[in-house]
Amino acid sequence: MPAGGSILESQMRSHLKLVKPEAELRAADEDYPFVVRAVAGEAVAQAALFERHVQRLTSMLTRLLASTTDAEDAAQDAFAIAFGEIGKLRDLHAFGGWLWQIAVNQAHRRFRRRRFNRLLGLDRHVPDATLEQLVDCAMLPDARVDLARVDRILNDMPAKDRTAWMLRYIEGHEMNDVAQICDCSLATAKRRIGAAKAKLVEHLDLEGLDE
Repeated sequence: MPAGGSILESQMRSHLKLVKPEAELRAADEDYPFVVRAVAGEAVAQAALFERHVQRLTSMLTRLLASTTDAEDAAQDAFAIAFGEIGKLRDLHAFGGWLWQIAVNQAHRRFRRRRFNRLLGLDRHVPDATLEQLVDCAMLPDARVDLARVDRILNDMPAKDRTAWMLRYIEGHEMNDVAQICDCSLATAKRRIGAAKAKLVEHLDLEGLDE
């Protein structure tokens, strides 16, 4: 977890049993030989990359979208796009971060669709994977109540602010990685996280967050 996170965030990451991003960085070098073969069009290599990343990617999208169905669809679309455009990947050591960027773009497409449907009165989205729903029963009741409040506040945020904050404080990525995954400048990533943090601090005791 990034330095300076609140007790609530520490509990969230612990009870969600999240993998530290450092593990992803170590896996990047292990991806490389499969990426080289995938670029050459080898289906077996693509299947290997899928198996290596699908669980972690889908879990991240589930937390971001608060929906298992949307997360699974977004993950499938992200892999389809990645393998269709893998020849455009400039740094073959950066497949994981590039895939995450594509996945976040797919999540934002679904956020926009939800907003449009809501304007038309056609939104039938029922969250089944909010942060409060994903933690195990060992979490203290007061913390679960706080998590439910976090979910409500996040749901009302602009999607890009929500995504940047969650990548930083829930997924535990460093600021530079958040900027890369969100396909924005470091200054923009900081601004989005700051906006989300201000909204949360306004409603919750989350003092001590460190950008």
